[in-house]
Amino acid sequence: MARISLLSGADALKAVDDLHGKRIQAEAAVVARYARPGERPAELWVSRAASATEARRQTGLMVHMMFDNPKSPFSDPGRLEHAGIPIYRFSGMGQVHLIWYRDDLAYWVSCNPDDASAFLKAVCR
Repeated sequence: MARISLLSGADALKAVDDLHGKRIQAEAAVVARYARPGERPAELWVSRAASATEARRQTGLMVHMMFDNPKSPFSDPGRLEHAGIPIYRFSGMGQVHLIWYRDDLAYWVSCNPDDASAFLKAVCR
């Protein structure tokens, strides 16, 4: 896949806040989109929290909201491990959504289910 867009700095922080519909306590963020011709883009969202504890709290809150919200477009929740890191997995909107944290970073990947393994190998280390 080729990277088709990259947001960082204030633009990425605004995109993260817009995605959540409220201000998220992130110190930094990056949003990247990748695609093959004619396919829906995959997205990588990464935000830096004030601490590993805060990244864990934010990740847990996201997963909880996706799991418990009856109006959520996300379904089929599951948990897997990659490189010893717990990954939360959901389906929705034609993609698979992978969510995890490591140290003070929170990650969200949305991609075609066939690309999930490759994204985890590339990003989740």
